[in-house]
Amino acid sequence: MAYIKGYMSALITVFSGYGLYSIAAKLGVRFLNKLEQNIDYYATCKVLELIYTAIGIAIHLYLNSKNILLDTETIFRDNNNILKVWFLYYRLARYWKGYRVGICLGNADMQLKNLVAFALFPATGKNIYILLVVTFLELIL
Repeated sequence: MAYIKGYMSALITVFSGYGLYSIAAKLGVRFLNKLEQNIDYYATCKVLELIYTAIGIAIHLYLNSKNILLDTETIFRDNNNILKVWFLYYRLARYWKGYRVGICLGNADMQLKNLVAFALFPATGKNIYILLVVTFLELIL
């Protein structure tokens, strides 16, 4: 559970400067300070899942309106920086969701593949979680 909380905290930290709280507020979140502190694990999961879904739908609608294929290279060549940022959120949150699904299914291989992505968050300042992940991976691999 510590890994999941760390991953959620990292997602919130990285994307808080890009309007994550505004999106959460539009979705009806009232206590944004508790979201940031990750106090209620289940509520934070639900909010991040709602944001993930909303971002996925928004990206899909935008790309359809511009007749752009959902292709990473095409998106990053586009001049729309907002699209790039939220596409990154969508991709990184997918690893978090994959890790959670791996836990629910008892699929250790799926958990490990998605947990490796968490080690890519050194810029968040969540060094303790990153150290835990790297140590854990070193022990089992």
